[in-house]
Amino acid sequence: MAAQVLTTAIHYKYEDFQPLITCTGTATVFPTPTAGNTGSAVKHPENIFVQADSANTTNILIGKSTVAANGSAGGYLLAPGSNMSLPRKEFASYFHIAVSGSPKLYVTYQRGPV
Repeated sequence: MAAQVLTTAIHYKYEDFQPLITCTGTATVFPTPTAGNTGSAVKHPENIFVQADSANTTNILIGKSTVAANGSAGGYLLAPGSNMSLPRKEFASYFHIAVSGSPKLYVTYQRGPV
């Protein structure tokens, strides 16, 4: 008898999409979620998906309030067009900063699996 492999895909309900955020050389807290498709804000997101705009010409760092443009305080580096899901935390735990220039960032707050 052949072994069976079971896979599970988790699909998140995208609730609150923020328009392009312009990053600067100052660490800035993520925006407060607004009412999305269902008319209610995601106050405690299950997941936060971020994507750097593909037209960016410089990188963005995501991290704690101490995140620095030179990367000395750690953080997640987002190159132009790249994306990632951030670990589950309060949105106010994350800050963004531009390595240089004024790159753009999309932030999607996800309510949870559907």
